[in-house]
Amino acid sequence: KGFDKLYCNLVRAGEAGGILDQILKKLAIHMDKQEKTKAQIKSAMMYPSVVVSVGILVIWGMMVFVVPQFTGMLKDSNQEIPWITQFVIDVSDFMGTYTPIMVPAAIVFVAMFLSYIKTPAGKIVWDNFSMRVPVFGGIIIKGNLSSFANTLSTLLSAGVSLIDALDICIETIDSSVIAQDLKEVKKKVTEGKTLTEPLGKITYFPELVTQMIRVGEQSGQIDDMLARVALVFEEEVDNLVTGMTKMIEP
Repeated sequence: KGFDKLYCNLVRAGEAGGILDQILKKLAIHMDKQEKTKAQIKSAMMYPSVVVSVGILVIWGMMVFVVPQFTGMLKDSNQEIPWITQFVIDVSDFMGTYTPIMVPAAIVFVAMFLSYIKTPAGKIVWDNFSMRVPVFGGIIIKGNLSSFANTLSTLLSAGVSLIDALDICIETIDSSVIAQDLKEVKKKVTEGKTLTEPLGKITYFPELVTQMIRVGEQSGQIDDMLARVALVFEEEVDNLVTGMTKMIEP
């Protein structure tokens, strides 16, 4: 169970071609890069999650424990309370009264949401949404495309056919939306199109990368060019993660 389809197919290709030692080296490098990309995406998700969670906790503490202490002082002063202050007091009263209900309701909601996004339909909805989120969506797209280019390069250099390689790539992609688009790419390649043509029709696939793959196809070095494409995407993920972290810090 610990060995996925990619691993088994590469080992099979290495045994058939008598280059098992080279294939295992390629697998080690590939898995290392893949784990690095996954770690970057998880790291990008973790930081804003912690910041938002702490922010919510601090606001809740202020509303439930701090604001009520000032409410009595304001009422005793017999002055007219500005509407914005009254609004804060009303929110504080609401949270103080309904927190015992809100906390279990939030837990139930999160549990239902997590269950929903694990279903095929829910995963498509969530993947569509997450890909459209500014900055974070770019990290998801570039991370998945980096994994795709790296996997395809490794498979092609091992002598696996393009159709079989695309099949394996589709299974290794985390985003159901990108996987669905790659199924269309595979369909077009099966019909006799080049890899570049269907990739060029995917809106989030950069034109520069499509041109690089076209050069690889024309020169017969598509595996080398895909390895370079993976490096480009990895650098872009690095830059996006760094930029997002700096943006959230203030």
